[in-house]
Amino acid sequence: MDAEKEEADIRPALHLLFQVYHMRPSQFGRTTISFIMHYSIEKEISQITLFPNMTEGVVFPMLYSPICALLTSEVKGMSLTMKYGFILLGKPSAIVELAQEAEAAGWDGVFLPDDWMSAWITLTAVAMRTQHISLGTMLTPLPEQFPWYVAAQTATLDQLSGGRVILTAGLGVLELDKFGMQDNQVRAQRLDEGLEILADWWSGAAMRAFTYTGRHYHLHEMRADVDWRTHAPLQKPRIPIWVVGGSKQSQIRRAARWDGAVIGGSPAELRARKAAIEALRPASMPLEVITEGETPPGDPTRAAAIVRPYAEAGATWWLESMWDLPGVTRDYDMRTRVRSGPPRIL
Repeated sequence: MDAEKEEADIRPALHLLFQVYHMRPSQFGRTTISFIMHYSIEKEISQITLFPNMTEGVVFPMLYSPICALLTSEVKGMSLTMKYGFILLGKPSAIVELAQEAEAAGWDGVFLPDDWMSAWITLTAVAMRTQHISLGTMLTPLPEQFPWYVAAQTATLDQLSGGRVILTAGLGVLELDKFGMQDNQVRAQRLDEGLEILADWWSGAAMRAFTYTGRHYHLHEMRADVDWRTHAPLQKPRIPIWVVGGSKQSQIRRAARWDGAVIGGSPAELRARKAAIEALRPASMPLEVITEGETPPGDPTRAAAIVRPYAEAGATWWLESMWDLPGVTRDYDMRTRVRSGPPRIL
């Protein structure tokens, strides 16, 4: 097929695919698009067979275009939809500046530790200074917070940011507890109930009639006759929810219910955990698989070599993290690493 005609055929399908998968063309660099074009021409992509369930678990039943097969299958075992985020630390004003630099450098998302619900205020400031980068927490200790407050704040930010919010929720750290909530089983129960409330609250239901009855949370019908709605985000059906995809069966079941699993450990552990979670999900539900680590600035080859095994194991998000850990020293700061850009594997 003529190269110019191939490019003309692919670009509309590519743009439509971005829309269906809740991506924006601006989030994909020229390198990725060039790779797609080159691969499609070189491999005569128009002859590729389409499968209803791709190896990465992504399904586009309404798109039967050659580019769909390319983007939702594995090329050399790696997902072409790999995204790269950065966990930012520091004072709010510095984080806002770093987030702007992260967007300019090609990162796909910025994530903040949720320090007493202050993260959503800082992320709102970030939203006002950026255009397309995803905004999330890593992570929100939902059992320690009122889920309806979290629902209202995240939905409002999602509206303000044009649909860019991701919520990562977990149990929280026992050593940081100030509420006497030292039982992880109770925390897990509160987390599951809180996530249910969030998902329902985001539906934009009638506030007066909104109710919930659980072991730890009880929401009753209002006596006042008011025409209020619960807070609905811009994203549909709701804001993506990521949870910890740990080794416990309760963690695997929880991850199977929501949109993303944060998985630590080796690539082999990630692959096994991903398979266990996906075994409990319908094949039509794509699962984001998130892992974190640290790669060096100024050395793209070495950085990509660190990330590649995780991509081959099925990770769809790499979160760059620079935690202040005992014994860890660096000859560069966070701004330097942000400016160096993501550790892309393509």
